[in-house]
Amino acid sequence: MEPLSSFAINIAAGIALNLWDCSTSGVDKQIQIAFNAALKDWSVNSGIRGRNEARFKNILKDYLKNSDGIVKDDTDKEVIDFLKLFEKRIAENQTAFNYLLSVNNKNRYDELTSQLFKIGEQLSQMIKAANIDPRDLEDYLNKLPFNKNKEQVEKKIDELYKQRSVSLEVKEILTIAAKKVYERTGELSAEIEYLKATGNPDLAETLKRIKIAIENREPDALSEIYENYKKKEKENKIALLKELIKSADIIFAYNEAIKFYSELIDIEPTAENYFNYAHFLQRFNFIDGASIEYEKALKIYRELAREKPGTYLPDVAMTLNNLAVLQKNKNEFPQALEKYEEALKIRRELARVNPKTYLPDVAGTLNNLAILQKNKNEFPQALEKYEEALKIRKELARVNPGTYLPDVATTLNNLAVLHSAKNEFPQALEKYEEALKIYREIAKVTPGTYLPDIAMTLNNLANLHSAKNEFPQALKKYEEALKIYRELARVNPKTYLPDVAMTLNNLAILQKDKNEFTQALEKHEEALKIRRELARENPGTYLPDVAMTLNNLAILQKNKNEFPQALEKYEEALKIRRELARVNPKTYLPDVATTLNNLAVLHSDKNEFPQALEKYEEALKIYRELTRVNPKTYLPDVAMTLNNLAVLQKNKNEFPQALEKYEEALKIYRELAMVNPGTYLPYVAVTLNNLAVLQKNKNEFPQALEKYEEALMIRTVLARENPEKYEIDYSKMLIMGVVVFNKNKTNLHKAKKILEKYPNVFRAQSLLKVINTIENE
Repeated sequence: MEPLSSFAINIAAGIALNLWDCSTSGVDKQIQIAFNAALKDWSVNSGIRGRNEARFKNILKDYLKNSDGIVKDDTDKEVIDFLKLFEKRIAENQTAFNYLLSVNNKNRYDELTSQLFKIGEQLSQMIKAANIDPRDLEDYLNKLPFNKNKEQVEKKIDELYKQRSVSLEVKEILTIAAKKVYERTGELSAEIEYLKATGNPDLAETLKRIKIAIENREPDALSEIYENYKKKEKENKIALLKELIKSADIIFAYNEAIKFYSELIDIEPTAENYFNYAHFLQRFNFIDGASIEYEKALKIYRELAREKPGTYLPDVAMTLNNLAVLQKNKNEFPQALEKYEEALKIRRELARVNPKTYLPDVAGTLNNLAILQKNKNEFPQALEKYEEALKIRKELARVNPGTYLPDVATTLNNLAVLHSAKNEFPQALEKYEEALKIYREIAKVTPGTYLPDIAMTLNNLANLHSAKNEFPQALKKYEEALKIYRELARVNPKTYLPDVAMTLNNLAILQKDKNEFTQALEKHEEALKIRRELARENPGTYLPDVAMTLNNLAILQKNKNEFPQALEKYEEALKIRRELARVNPKTYLPDVATTLNNLAVLHSDKNEFPQALEKYEEALKIYRELTRVNPKTYLPDVAMTLNNLAVLQKNKNEFPQALEKYEEALKIYRELAMVNPGTYLPYVAVTLNNLAVLQKNKNEFPQALEKYEEALMIRTVLARENPEKYEIDYSKMLIMGVVVFNKNKTNLHKAKKILEKYPNVFRAQSLLKVINTIENE
């Protein structure tokens, strides 16, 4: 029989060690059978084999990770001996042998290893890229006749697509999922025959029942199979649990999978099992449980890495990265920062030796670190990380655009968000437009995968236009994003209805700013209805969104002077956020403080000063406590609340107390503006303006004029550098100078000329009416 090349043996060993997944019916299972038989040939003594098998597998794994597909002279002798035995055993399995015969040169080896990796990841990557909730797919899989032949299943998928019951991307995912179901049943068939031939009819019969459960999509039957098998020996039980987990995951039976994982870890508490369980929990948004399991995996991987750093340091870094993502989402910023920085250090070291393998991981961790630092208002550090990540990803995309262009677009989007937060609108616009161009290009090839990214970038662009008072452009982007999300939600409601609600919310805010209250109310109410329905099924995920929409609705109703309705919404939002904060204070206490602030503003507008004072003081207390742990994140909120409190105290003629609050707020904003002037200089100007009004009311004209002049100077510079954002505020200052400080009335003409440029902005039109009133007096 024709011998296999060393390249082919490497491919086979990679599949046997679960580094790759062939996903071709029969091949994977035959290679596993040959691999296990070769291990027994390598040492017929089970005691010796048991003591050395794990060590030997690690030697082989290290060799494969660092080889080019060729057995080298310096390769460990045990590896060479084993590979010879492995080749003999593969020759006994015709399907696997024929598959590997074509791997006869390095080009074929490189092509096949790339394909193997992609095949193994294809379904999960498609689901993730399409932003589809895996649980949505269960409904569609239930409609497919898996107990019949493959052609009938494919025909049914085509019918669903032609009837517009599923979108193109769902059709593609269902096709792959169906392929995997048949491959899985094919693997089980091969193993059943092998078990029968080798004298294990009990396990063969059990696998036959699993195969029938998959074909009939009966998750409960999988649980029943396991209950009947509990008394079997440990080795068979572990093997069965792993088979059950894979099968439950294939049909999205996540409750069963959780039960099987728990049982598996009780028997075999390995780092790999803990990590896989944590990753599974993370996919289904069980955040606290995922964090606990990642911590367990990390502890074991650290111990393993002390003995074999080359093998296990990548696992340490990956676990650190995933844990940091969870901690960031819980607002545990110091812990997340520590994990990201350690992961980055490890990945940089690995990339120095093997850049092709680990540079993408370096860029991923840099991107995650930048998101964290942006949330902490550490803008210079975030910018540095994003730019390094972008540079790496652009270089990777030049060589492999199909794989890395989406990552380039993601980083551009994140960079644009950062520039927007710093009020660097031209830079933000440039990055968003480049990201949108990339997504539109790659969506031409796979529209189902990248349409959500197009909608997300359109939303971000609309937010930017709205911040610049470019309302027509913002409206156009929001409406295109909403149209995409509605189409996606029609087929996958659980996945995309949250995005529909988010875009409706953004549209409502835009329409409120345009004083289109009726349209804004309609959008907010539709968003609230969607989010309430989502929260009934999954309160942990969607109750925060319900509270946010209630808060936005209350702001709108307050602007309409509908105070009772606004009060009702704020109080419901506050109740939800207090309950969430009791369970997870680090995540939701900031939202409690936000709602308290908004409620206080409402009470103040109703001249209910004691109630307003109570709410402001509670909000300030929360923000001060949060600032002790994360000062850069929450100091701006402390200053904002101090400003609000000072306004209240000024209205109560408590001038000394108001002065104290304004001065503390001004001190904070000045310090913040030294680091991030683009973000915080506008707040310096607002506080100076408030101080000027206070001192004018106290008849301290020289001090009031001094504050006014400094605020005007800041707004003059801001309006020159970023006119769309700041010209209206600058015009307001000019009007104030004439009214309050008897400045030259020619300033009114200058303000009028500016404000006439903004016919769609309600604030601008209101100020024009003020000018007309002054001129007619």
